[in-house]
Amino acid sequence: MKRSIKWRWLVMLAPLAMLAMSSVEAAVNVRVQPSGDNVTTAYALSGEQRILFGNVEGAAAYECRWQFSDGTPATAWAAPGATRFINTTHTYASAAPHWARLTCRDPGNIADTDSETINMLVIGTDNLNRQKNDAIDDGLRYSYNRILTGGSYQGCFYGSGQYGASTGMALLAFENHGHNLDSNDEDIYKAVVEEGLACILRVYPTAINMTNQACVGDPELGDTDADNDNKGLRFQSTNQYYTPFMMMAIVNAGSLATGQSHVVNYGNAAVNGMSLYDIAVDTKDYLVWSQGDANSCVRNGWRYWEHSAGPDNSANQWPALALAEAATRWGIDSNPVAKTQQDGWLTASQYPGTTGHGGGFCYTYCGGANYARTAAGVIDHQWVGTAIGDSRVQRALDYLERNFFTTASDGNTRNFYAMYGFYKAMKLYGIPDDNFRGIDWTQEYTNWLVNSRQFTSATYKGSYFRGIYNWFNTDFDTYVALAILAPEVASLPPVAQAGPDQSVLPGTVVNFDGSTSVHTDPTKALFVFRWDFDATDGLWWEAGPFPAAGEGAVGVTASNVYADTSSPEDYTVTLQVTDNGGTPANPDPAMTDSDALNVHVETFQVPPVPVTNGPWAAIPGVPVTFDGSASFDPNPGDTITSYEWDLDGDGVFNEVPDDGTPVAPGVVTKTFPAPTSGVATLRVTDNHGASAASDAEFIAVGLAYVTDYVNCWVTRTGRYTYHYGMVITVENIGDAELQNLEMTLTGVPDNRTIVDDTSLLGTLAPAAQAATACDPGAKTADISTVLNRRVPFGGTWEWKAEFDSDGTHYVIPNLPPLAP
Repeated sequence: MKRSIKWRWLVMLAPLAMLAMSSVEAAVNVRVQPSGDNVTTAYALSGEQRILFGNVEGAAAYECRWQFSDGTPATAWAAPGATRFINTTHTYASAAPHWARLTCRDPGNIADTDSETINMLVIGTDNLNRQKNDAIDDGLRYSYNRILTGGSYQGCFYGSGQYGASTGMALLAFENHGHNLDSNDEDIYKAVVEEGLACILRVYPTAINMTNQACVGDPELGDTDADNDNKGLRFQSTNQYYTPFMMMAIVNAGSLATGQSHVVNYGNAAVNGMSLYDIAVDTKDYLVWSQGDANSCVRNGWRYWEHSAGPDNSANQWPALALAEAATRWGIDSNPVAKTQQDGWLTASQYPGTTGHGGGFCYTYCGGANYARTAAGVIDHQWVGTAIGDSRVQRALDYLERNFFTTASDGNTRNFYAMYGFYKAMKLYGIPDDNFRGIDWTQEYTNWLVNSRQFTSATYKGSYFRGIYNWFNTDFDTYVALAILAPEVASLPPVAQAGPDQSVLPGTVVNFDGSTSVHTDPTKALFVFRWDFDATDGLWWEAGPFPAAGEGAVGVTASNVYADTSSPEDYTVTLQVTDNGGTPANPDPAMTDSDALNVHVETFQVPPVPVTNGPWAAIPGVPVTFDGSASFDPNPGDTITSYEWDLDGDGVFNEVPDDGTPVAPGVVTKTFPAPTSGVATLRVTDNHGASAASDAEFIAVGLAYVTDYVNCWVTRTGRYTYHYGMVITVENIGDAELQNLEMTLTGVPDNRTIVDDTSLLGTLAPAAQAATACDPGAKTADISTVLNRRVPFGGTWEWKAEFDSDGTHYVIPNLPPLAP
């Protein structure tokens, strides 16, 4: 029997089923998207309809259903139309953590049940990161539905009509997002990589007998492989366009250890019994061998066919890119003579000059450059080992900068062929994602790609990407766009909280506290806090690693003293927080966020500061004390001369009797005869006539209060999460009967999430108690919450009480409990 509930954070909402089913009777196994260990938390937009899906694996005729965290009724148990794609749509109205759960079972043995839960953080305000995640969602879901599930090409992907190259590009899309042979077995996308590799290694490899070449010499030199068997591997045909895409998919399929240990046995004699690493080595040998072998042995490269005498920079980039990937990923280097030949070709095919076409790369010999071929030239330079400071590389980058926003067919914008070449050039040379010659190229590309999606019919259950200037077709464009949007899904960011604005006197110490800053991804942490005390002279961290005296500080808290300038001054104080990206605990790139506050520095007096003992909770008929005696004036020698209260929220202070009865300076009392809620505000004035009012704080006067919390049952829902059914005791602490009492849980501590929130308790006599319903056997409860042990405790429980008493209907919101 298998019974489990497994939790994952939502990353792309795009599942893929295991295509190879066991012939042995197996227990039900549910997977959903997202899955795996190498993915990043993503989030959805409130009010947006999402497609949710998973798959089920095993041998029984299953029935499945979906459940949701927002109170929406679960779907009925039903046999899925397709076990590899069990989908539904759902819209979450509120901005909060939510979940959807897919459960499947064997109807003949319901103990054989498995569930997977998709957890997602729903946000209320949209941003580019969410849109990027949504685009990846749709694209991977579309790509999943384009896999061939039968026939001789099973496991390959639809595309340009050439399944090999399309499958290679599709696998790169999945692999670039962390789904590969190293993924956890619960990663639903791992099957895509396995099936895609199985197809290209079953259908396309051909063994090639190689001989030494006149220019390159021995194509097997340059790596650590010792077979020296004069054998190479070609995929699909002698056209140099196809083999590189499949080779890149192979070397990105996992770590070097995986490549060396994963042995192929898919029925193709050319590769049976070889490891993926050995296959990559022999493919490298073939690509070196197939390089042109002419041109006086000083400027050879690749064209569309083996040993073409005249290279061109549209086909030339793909073997070079595959060889660069093999060297970077698995340390498989190439015969250096092949690089020397390529270097000569790059010099010959670059357009002269520094304006117009200058610095760009041409198709063959230069008649005119374009963006895609110039990006290819930069890729090729990186493979041959040209330093980024070399004038040839710099002139090419100049060309790419000048034409970055070009929209013509030979330009960059919305031309996926050109965009992919530029993306790889930036990655290979390590040019920052947010700064190519001052251009935030990743944000520009994300904007373009997000807006290039087109939605299809329900047949594809998703959406695809389409460039204005197409690269083959919808399928291939989609795989390319997804690869560019890698290496990872846009993460939830850190959030800097610099604190409230401040008004101070010159010469006084001003304290800053960034401790309320948070990271919205619970798996990551804040690492560095930087403070800049005055934005008018720039942010110090843009100029160097350390602040000059008086410019700023590093740390969660900081302090500064502002001098008297003989006139009131306003200073913008900036807090920048950086997370722990780039560390073993968080290998994702570091992310930052900034927040600012205003410090107003007076040259004369500043108002006093009102301080109250609110908020307040009480019962009807008992006096409530409103105490403002802790208020203070920050000016030395100044005093507070007036304390004024507004207790009925009408904006008028010290009304008699609405605003209470004075007891002492700053202290008043007021009795509320019936349940109610409202706000109180304190205004203080000093001996100079300067005044300030507190924020309105809540008053809650009720008869029904929660006095006790008891756990009735608990179910572990994840490694750190537990679902608690609770029994809540409610007491009528007044002297009147309550009818139709309804208690609603509206707030919980920070480490909990509300699942079930309302209990109908009926009539409650004075001093009587009632308990909410809970059934430990059925695992149901009126009130239930999920506890996350990774989140620190903080915050309080809050309730809303609604009841009738003495012929009046009362609703008391934000009612704090008497019990802790």
